[in-house]
Amino acid sequence: MCQQWIKVIEPLLKEHVAIVAQPAGPGGGGGVDVQGPMEEIDWWKNRLLRLEHISKQMLTPACRHVLQVNAHAHTKAMRKWKGVEIRLHDALQHTQETVALLAALETQLLPLCAPRPRMQDVANCETVKGIVHALQQLCLHVRVYQTEAMINQVLSRVSYI
Repeated sequence: MCQQWIKVIEPLLKEHVAIVAQPAGPGGGGGVDVQGPMEEIDWWKNRLLRLEHISKQMLTPACRHVLQVNAHAHTKAMRKWKGVEIRLHDALQHTQETVALLAALETQLLPLCAPRPRMQDVANCETVKGIVHALQQLCLHVRVYQTEAMINQVLSRVSYI
């Protein structure tokens, strides 16, 4: 049972490695394959929902029972599961932090992403300052966005608006 869970969870955990390894785009091969910042924010929110769902399932009595039996038997699958569980917890924490920081960026971008943005919103210096501040926080606190390639990618997505 643990082996099946590991086979389901590991591809989700490997998504993060693909994001860090290569940016998306033509010839990039990895990363988040999106066009603009709102799509990237949605991608991170969906990832958070998937990770939270798996985390909640791990707390069910049936899951706990299977893990206790495997722990008592000292199975090889249980040793591997402990590593996956730690990586899952780290990915969940990282994704929660990323979504929180992206939410700040989203509030700044929403007026500009409207079907017909008002000219006063587009020309507002406070809006631009807010976007720059949110991007700074994102690049400072989220390790995915700390590479030069990812910073360039985020800036190009924001300018895509």
